[in-house]
Amino acid sequence: MKGSQRYWIIGFFLMSIIFLSSCAKPSALETAKNKICFQQTCFAVELAKTTAQRELGLMHRERLADDAGMLFMFPKPGIAGFWMKETLVPLDIIWIDHTQTIQAMFLNLLPCPAEPCEVYRPDVVIPYVLEIPGGSAAALGLKEGDKLEFSLAVDAFEDIE
Repeated sequence: MKGSQRYWIIGFFLMSIIFLSSCAKPSALETAKNKICFQQTCFAVELAKTTAQRELGLMHRERLADDAGMLFMFPKPGIAGFWMKETLVPLDIIWIDHTQTIQAMFLNLLPCPAEPCEVYRPDVVIPYVLEIPGGSAAALGLKEGDKLEFSLAVDAFEDIE
């Protein structure tokens, strides 16, 4: 093979790699409109703002990405109870106050395939509850009193029912 052909093939190969890497699909976390972060770790969160969304929550999900979760938003602060009925993946459930500070946590809760299922209801008045993959809070060293950072879309606080 001649020298110029070799350089042309190497150049074509390198350009192909650059092109293909630029076409790579960004992760859900990179494109998420709504994130909750603790130090350098963020979770892309779906918002549960209506009664129907909060009742369904993460039920029937066969998997939850390591960097995903759901933020339950309530129209006014109150005491909120959660259970694991028909939830297929272990979860950490975190109760958060209006200053984005963790007030209570139940960690690595296992699925409850059939009633009766335990209801987890700490005696704290909160406007938010966060569900993330089971074991995540312990891996991050989260504890009551830690402050989270919300990075939510401008319309996130609209239409909370």
